[in-house]
Amino acid sequence: RGKQRHTLLASVDFYRPAAIEQLEILAHKVGVDFYRAQAQKPVAAAQEIYEYFKKNSYDLLFLDTAGRLHIDADMMAELVAINTKIAPKHKLLVLDAMTGQESLAIAQAFQKAIGFDAAILSKMDSDARGGAAFAFRYALKKPIAWVGIGEKVEDLESFIPERMTTRILGMGDIQTLIEKASESVAAEDQEKMAQRMLSGNFTLKDFYEQISMIDKLGSLQKISRYLPGTGSISQEQMAQGQKEMTKFKAIINSMTPKERLFPNLLDASRKQRIARGAGILVPEINQLLQRFEQSKQFAKMFKNMGKLKRY
Repeated sequence: RGKQRHTLLASVDFYRPAAIEQLEILAHKVGVDFYRAQAQKPVAAAQEIYEYFKKNSYDLLFLDTAGRLHIDADMMAELVAINTKIAPKHKLLVLDAMTGQESLAIAQAFQKAIGFDAAILSKMDSDARGGAAFAFRYALKKPIAWVGIGEKVEDLESFIPERMTTRILGMGDIQTLIEKASESVAAEDQEKMAQRMLSGNFTLKDFYEQISMIDKLGSLQKISRYLPGTGSISQEQMAQGQKEMTKFKAIINSMTPKERLFPNLLDASRKQRIARGAGILVPEINQLLQRFEQSKQFAKMFKNMGKLKRY
């Protein structure tokens, strides 16, 4: 932590189509080096990659091996041979949370063959997410290091049992959401936005920036995982809300700077001009203004609550 490390990514997954290419793209995306072995057999390729790692004085090597949705004797033998030749310092097992008991059987087979230090559970945004985590921890007594809740790099999270439990039970995970907000939006910008909302001078320009801040945290569907009481909201409603936010940004972009600061200027003729520019209908502008007024009312309510606390 806090130290820049010379890192190498490589793969010996010759079974899944384009697996090596996908890892190379990921390496470039996160800003680390990638090496493609010339050897075409997993054990020989692993040895070649390890020699390249030592020759070029890298600090860390992440070696990706082939995934297994079921126990395969030949592939397990390859893994044992790679483990013997490379003698990795740490071994992480990636498990699919959706495969249930099968993932547990795979973990037990891996532990018996080569052992491993911790697991990464992927697809923890699925409906089966809880069972796999609890079964794995109870049966193998191994830690879960990270969980994947999506397909992007930022969807890989540290596994914190207390937070994951409340999320699975539909009670949300506000602490993680706050941390994600701190990573995505500068604290200074958050503070400025809060001050403008509570000042009573909240404008459509501020409303636009507020929507943009939410966009930085991810889709509404992802954000809802961290909020309590959102389990009853359907995927269709989430998708509709996401479209609505995108549409609102397009409408505000079609306004003049003065109109964004003084929405009371928006008479019928101005709304028609904005509608043409945004490719929408006038009632959708009225919908935006209604949502904007609701946001102002919420801000006023929080401001009044703050005054009550002082007395």
